[in-house]
Amino acid sequence: MTDPLLSQPARLIERPRDYAALLERPAFREVLDRKEHKLKRVLSGYSFQALVQCGLADCRTPHRDGFLVETEDGLETNVGHVCGRNAFGTKFDVERAAYERKRELQDLVDRAKQLQGQVDFASQMVRDVYKSRFGVEWIERIKSALYKVIGDDLLSSLEATERRHEHAVKQARRRSEEEIDRLVAETHRKRGDLTFETVTVGSLKPMPWLVFDFKGTLITETLERLRDLEFLDVEMLEMPALRQRVRALNGWELRVREAEDAISAAHEFLTPENLELLSLWIPEARRRYRAALSDWAQSHDFEALRTGGAKQ
Repeated sequence: MTDPLLSQPARLIERPRDYAALLERPAFREVLDRKEHKLKRVLSGYSFQALVQCGLADCRTPHRDGFLVETEDGLETNVGHVCGRNAFGTKFDVERAAYERKRELQDLVDRAKQLQGQVDFASQMVRDVYKSRFGVEWIERIKSALYKVIGDDLLSSLEATERRHEHAVKQARRRSEEEIDRLVAETHRKRGDLTFETVTVGSLKPMPWLVFDFKGTLITETLERLRDLEFLDVEMLEMPALRQRVRALNGWELRVREAEDAISAAHEFLTPENLELLSLWIPEARRRYRAALSDWAQSHDFEALRTGGAKQ
């Protein structure tokens, strides 16, 4: 069903960029007497950097945000968003609402058509993110390797660590006798309670690639939505449905960039220094996984994975 506002014969004028743009319009008058010129409709809104005077002769209030209006005899002037209501009453409210609805609808249609033209470009971007040497498929190889090396429980704990942004690696350190003597004197606590302290030995590199929903973000929320929109007659959509589709796709390029950034972080994760910290992150009770991690980090398979090559 076509939105009735789209059936109006002419597109809205472009939003005036400044007061000079208003002066270029043949029907525009810098000053009009509202008693002699009755309001017909709102033509456009504007938001100027510089203050401009209201075009109503009995107002002339300086403002930056206002509207270009047309009178019943075809002349035009500008009014502030407050003085328009004061001067023309509910008529201004009705015309302003009609303009703003049509402006939103026109903007949505224009944006939807723009999105329809981006399907091929988006498909190529997503394909590149998945299939490139260091892409989503590479990330899946890293996850699979970690699963085999440290097991499901530790990998799940590592994911939880990333979601909480708790990258610090901590260990228990035995205090010296001198430190314990000093603390006993200062705190009057028992020596047994002061034997060990927890110290931070480093921080793991962020692991957004470990928790990023690549399929949901790139396929479901981007490609599938774009393809659903591609062949629709967007001018026939009701505004709520059109608004929902456009809002869901606005910023899709940013989401692809976020996926790329998440992948890039994996390079730092695979450095020797970070893997050493990862080994220290593994609890002492599971120290056998430390040895497995060390062996993996020195293997040909790891080197091939780190460099984006094929498995040896």
